[in-house]
Amino acid sequence: MLILCFRFSVTGKHNLPEHCSGVRLKYECSFPGCRSTFVNSHALRIHVQNIHQGIKHECPVCGKKYSQANNLYMHIKKAHGEFVAEAFSAKSKSSKNVL
Repeated sequence: MLILCFRFSVTGKHNLPEHCSGVRLKYECSFPGCRSTFVNSHALRIHVQNIHQGIKHECPVCGKKYSQANNLYMHIKKAHGEFVAEAFSAKSKSSKNVL
């Protein structure tokens, strides 16, 4: 069993606790009843969006939903083609700049 931890890999479950003891999980989820902790603010933000806010990214072509925008982009690129993916990416970037 190979477990990936950010930039490192740990071989076997029995080595995971020892490996994790050196990792500081300083970003805590503040939702009531949730005890999840994360190494960085980005991971915490993704957790909150996916688990607590239920934010999903929907494919404009087929309607499939993804928890992360990058997963949606990869789906569009693979299922609908590079041209559609690039158009989607350009549209997404321009809509982020709108206040």
